[in-house]
Amino acid sequence: MRWVIFCAIVMFSLLLIQVSYSDSSKVEDEVMNALQHDGEARVIVQLKEEVTSGYGILSTNTPVDTGEVVGEYKDEITVSHVYEVVNGFSGEIDLADLEKLRNDNRVERVYYDSPVYAQLQDSVPLINASRTYNRVINGVNLTGLNQTLCIIDTGINASLNEFAGKIVDQHCFCSSSNCCSGGANETINASDDNGHGTHVAGIAAANGTNGNVRGVAPGAKLVIVKALDSTGSGSSGDIVAAIDYCISNKNLFNISVISMSLGGGSYSSEASCHAGNDAPLANAASLAVANGIFVTVSSGNNASTTLILAPACAMNVTSVGAVAKTLAMASYT
Repeated sequence: MRWVIFCAIVMFSLLLIQVSYSDSSKVEDEVMNALQHDGEARVIVQLKEEVTSGYGILSTNTPVDTGEVVGEYKDEITVSHVYEVVNGFSGEIDLADLEKLRNDNRVERVYYDSPVYAQLQDSVPLINASRTYNRVINGVNLTGLNQTLCIIDTGINASLNEFAGKIVDQHCFCSSSNCCSGGANETINASDDNGHGTHVAGIAAANGTNGNVRGVAPGAKLVIVKALDSTGSGSSGDIVAAIDYCISNKNLFNISVISMSLGGGSYSSEASCHAGNDAPLANAASLAVANGIFVTVSSGNNASTTLILAPACAMNVTSVGAVAKTLAMASYT
């Protein structure tokens, strides 16, 4: 019996080595670390846009269909999200699944589905947002009238008077247990069980009937996407799904802004941001900008002077720091 166990351990170790070294550029190290530690790993699978078959003048390029790939793996991989605009999907895999993905020429890279956390800043008076309420520039009212903001956070308390008639859509992408209503990881209810998302949405677009509680853009509508749980935590795969949803529904809801007060890992440059563990998150945010959406993200609360969090570090994304109530730069920003 001991001999059988020993052989099994040796074979498992050899398989780990084979996957690790046969094509290490295709698999993030954190994926292997998670598999070695837990036997399973949550990942984001980035697919190629197209694959080439044949040789020379007889070669052909075939577009990669995400749905087709997911369909082939449906009995093996527990899929969390199938992205519509981002070319890929997220899910949970074991070592055997990773080996199949690594050998699939349609797969560009397998990333670890890294954690992200809520970030929170105050507030409308500190940035003098009220001065813009009555401004009209080139015929455009600066209250956000006829615009829609997509807020990706912990959800919203839709019963508050300040949001009456403003919420045009709600969605929940959250893989954490009991995060979305009904126990599923995707629903149409973005109820806030933390408070952070409600606070962020209020800063962005609250418009109380008494006029005392008004956001930066009180005339704007809101699309609320819940991707963080009751502790303010989530995964990059869920955030990518949320960004993907905002891009996909841009024309339906007239979404012109995506706001995220959250972040994952820290990076010192745009290049490292798109090449690091949070590349799927950074790429998705930049893709939203490429689709004509203004993307604003909190820079992070780790008090660094050289690093900012993903996806605030992504190309063409607008990162936002914080000030204290004294108007001095906040010590944590």
